[in-house]
Amino acid sequence: MLLTLLDIVLPVFAVAALGFGFGRRRGGEPDMAFINHANVVVFCPALVFSALLGHPVSVLQSWPLAVAGVLIIVVPGALLALVRRPGVGRAAFLVPGMFRNTGNIGIPLMMLAYGKDLLGDIVILFVISNLLHFSLGLMLLSRAGGAHESRVSDGAASIRPTRTQGADATRATATLHDVEERADSGGQGGYAGFFRTIATGRWQWLRNPNVWAAVLGVVLAPWRAHIPGFVITSVDLVGQIAIPLMLFGLGVRLSASRIGHLALALRINGLYLLAGAITLPLVLWLLPLTPEWSRLVALSVMLPPAVLNYMLCEQYAVEPEAVANVVLLGNLLSVATIPLVVWATLTWL
Repeated sequence: MLLTLLDIVLPVFAVAALGFGFGRRRGGEPDMAFINHANVVVFCPALVFSALLGHPVSVLQSWPLAVAGVLIIVVPGALLALVRRPGVGRAAFLVPGMFRNTGNIGIPLMMLAYGKDLLGDIVILFVISNLLHFSLGLMLLSRAGGAHESRVSDGAASIRPTRTQGADATRATATLHDVEERADSGGQGGYAGFFRTIATGRWQWLRNPNVWAAVLGVVLAPWRAHIPGFVITSVDLVGQIAIPLMLFGLGVRLSASRIGHLALALRINGLYLLAGAITLPLVLWLLPLTPEWSRLVALSVMLPPAVLNYMLCEQYAVEPEAVANVVLLGNLLSVATIPLVVWATLTWL
């Protein structure tokens, strides 16, 4: 079993460690903005499309997995909302605890642990997380950002940028392109700007290419035999870039960060893991999940916070430094927690 765990976990962390070493060797804060943006709008959608085309999933038959994908995000958020004094703002505490690293770590880990035959199901969980991240997640952040703006602005005065890790970020109407490139964006104060950002957060998922790639993959899967072979091969090749690039990019980003307020970040990550551990048996009891689906759900709910949480909080000026500490420590702790979770799923589920 130990060798099996090493075969599953070590390749994932080896690629991330390679990115970490490369980032440290370059010094400063390596600029991965263009590469990350290309991964989000080109390589990841190609992976989603090719996975659903090559491993078709039935929307009607896979409803328990889809519902589980929603519950493992919403239920931990509801549980964490009961914490009275999390030590950070409510949105900065809830969003990283709801949205896990299903992309950088989740997809490659699940493929290695449970087999490539489940890639279609793995992608479903990834797309659901993306959809909710850019709808529910942005709504929470935009409300918190609007509250922050109303406190520091007078009338129509715009908020002051927050400087984090050498980059200026102002909370405003954030598009997917803005988030991935961490571009500066300006916002207008007052109630008009506040409600505009809420509306933007609500419909942001419509701009997410992974969602539309999933829709296209599900729709075209029955007609795969009629799609020219060179098209399928080309999309497969582009999609294969996504996973190693996500892991490498994660390592580079971690290399440019430093952990502050260690005790608080450790406490918050402990609460995230506790919320996931409470949520899992409820979801497994409530839904008719197959053993394969149960393993995917179990690993998903125990993954570390997504790096994207920090980038979004930076754009919306929702305590980005505190969120960066939590995300960084959570991903470092996953080196110890993920092998335990994988072992437990392979042993008991």
